[in-house]
Amino acid sequence: MTGPDEVTSWMELLVWLSIVTIPAAVTVVGLWIQSRRAASKHTELAENVGAVKEQVKNSHDTNLRDDIDEIKAALLGLDRRTARIGDEIRVDREQARQVSRDLYAQVARTEHVIAKYHPDEVRRDD
Repeated sequence: MTGPDEVTSWMELLVWLSIVTIPAAVTVVGLWIQSRRAASKHTELAENVGAVKEQVKNSHDTNLRDDIDEIKAALLGLDRRTARIGDEIRVDREQARQVSRDLYAQVARTEHVIAKYHPDEVRRDD
């Protein structure tokens, strides 16, 4: 049989082992859970990157960035041409206004001359 001193030393040993192994076991379980979460996030990230790559690369012969730069250059050219056309339209409108003013002035002068020198031919809207 074992004596009371042996039981106490076994119990102390078990207490000390519990103090050391329980936190270590909790740490290991926590690390394992974190690694599973990280692996899941890594898998999700890899799937997302694959989807993005498919949309960007796809089966095209050119890179998306080059395509976007080309579209940007085309839009800038279109913007310049549109501005030029707008300027031309403004000039044309002003010229049309001036022609209209000149025409009305000419008609007024002509009507004045007719009224002065040919009063009997002036049409009156009575």
